[in-house]
Amino acid sequence: TPRDTIWQQKHKIHLGNPNGVIGTDYKVIYKNLYITDDDHDLPGVNILAYDMLTGKLAWEWRYNKTDFKHPRKLEVYMDNLIIDTGYGLINLYLPTRTVVWETLHYVNNYKDNTLMHVVGEYVYKALERGTTNNINSATYYRWKILSGEPQALFTVYRKDNTFGPLFSGPALYKDIETGDTLMIVANAWSGQPSPQNSPSDLLVYNLRTKEEVWKEQEFCKVRTAVNHRPIIHGNHVLLPGDWSIYSYDIKTGKLNWRREFPELGNFGCFNDTQSLLVGDKLYINPYTDDVMCLNATTGEVIWRNKVFAYNSSPHMIYNDGMLIFTTFGNGSILVVDALTGKLIHREYAHDDSSFTSNTVYNKDLDLYACQNFDYLYFFKINKPK
Repeated sequence: TPRDTIWQQKHKIHLGNPNGVIGTDYKVIYKNLYITDDDHDLPGVNILAYDMLTGKLAWEWRYNKTDFKHPRKLEVYMDNLIIDTGYGLINLYLPTRTVVWETLHYVNNYKDNTLMHVVGEYVYKALERGTTNNINSATYYRWKILSGEPQALFTVYRKDNTFGPLFSGPALYKDIETGDTLMIVANAWSGQPSPQNSPSDLLVYNLRTKEEVWKEQEFCKVRTAVNHRPIIHGNHVLLPGDWSIYSYDIKTGKLNWRREFPELGNFGCFNDTQSLLVGDKLYINPYTDDVMCLNATTGEVIWRNKVFAYNSSPHMIYNDGMLIFTTFGNGSILVVDALTGKLIHREYAHDDSSFTSNTVYNKDLDLYACQNFDYLYFFKINKPK
């Protein structure tokens, strides 16, 4: 396949705002629709859905309750669009575009501690009390997606009058022997000290007993791993911390291995992009140029490539042996051979505007989508023979 035919543009749609659109990085696919948001000079929540076959705007949904502000994250569960606005959650039933339930955090004197994460039939999110630099406590909640029923899971309180809890997303592990579900999160202590002087803990809770199973205090000495979820690999949990990737035995809390990359710098290097597990391969993307592939069982580096990938989007995609993601730092979409780490294609910025959002994929239509500040692009990727 000639290099100039790898990217095959199908539709280019102007987003309709002369001042540009930033919006959430977390765009989603629902059936034939690409769902995004418009955050510029609009009150409340504004959701737009584009037909990926025609490139036309299918519908627009506007929620003028200004308490909710602009979306920070979108996720789809069955026929439901879950909208995290920071100030609250909204469950929108997509076939009729009606609100199933909503919740405002500040009603109970809470505010954001994490982004939401949809896992199974629940949406998980941690809420905190206090101020930005003086978090008094943080409570992890989950809401049943179809009913909106909330459940408080556990609370962590301020430490030494210096550090407040700041959670990662959750990883869930089903213990086959007991039938219990264990929830695993990182707690990157936050407060007045700089991130380089703020440690991170690893916590494991039993969701049935609501008891702590084990905790690895200060598993790394710097604040990190706060924006995304740890990854379950068999009976092990994999997560980034400082300039390293860690593997722990979930049942015992024993450290299996730690793979260090000290040349990345003495700070939390893995906050931008969610690690991606495919089989026994763990794909990681730190702040810097590197994209890497590790053996998830041993931690050995399979390949490591600097492909100008700094400041990448929150999610990477694996499809047809390719790793595909957006790098805002270079305004490009990168296509990397997932087996060798070699760069297959780099699609540079279009129309003098950097690609910014997650690249998402519609499997049924074999179409990808990504945005810059002005346009939405639907495209195919023709993998070289």
